[in-house]
Amino acid sequence: MTSRMMIGCWIAFMCSSITPASADPYDIMVGCWKGKGDWYTLDGTYRGSVLSRGVTYWKKRPTLIYFREDAEPSSKEILQDARLKAAVDAITTYEYDLQVNGKALSGGCNNCNGTPANIYVTGTEAHPDAYHFILKFQNSGNDGSWFNNHYFKNHNERHVLGSFEPAGRAGEITYIGVQTLTRLSDNPKKCMGKPSQ
Repeated sequence: MTSRMMIGCWIAFMCSSITPASADPYDIMVGCWKGKGDWYTLDGTYRGSVLSRGVTYWKKRPTLIYFREDAEPSSKEILQDARLKAAVDAITTYEYDLQVNGKALSGGCNNCNGTPANIYVTGTEAHPDAYHFILKFQNSGNDGSWFNNHYFKNHNERHVLGSFEPAGRAGEITYIGVQTLTRLSDNPKKCMGKPSQ
């Protein structure tokens, strides 16, 4: 193989998407995931970590996708920040069906997991390997909106960068979350267990 062909192949590989162009939006999210999220205040002060385990699968391809994530604090520092503790403790399991319309997504839950909390989710596929979601919390321990950007480093690793804006305080960020998720399996049936496992 000539050096021009090798360079051409390398450029094509580097510029190609992780997800095949023929894949439906959100296909790359299907499977079992485990993760660790670190929380910071706006000044960059570390406030604790949360471990998670989740599953995503199609209930009806390509229009209805199921999402579940179980989370638990893994750091005592999180207990020192009452507002962040309220946000984390309000719901430790996030579970909902999401309607998919092309690249757009919406859904959520009312009285989520027996709590008074309501979560409304909207999202979009900006690129096959980049997604943006807004989660609006109502009647929770800490009402407001989480803005999450998901970036797939490769098929099995996803990075999430998000910020929290309290209800009624538009433009004011109180927390920043940085999460790394690792795929455990492409098969959703092999998923759930405690987040720490």
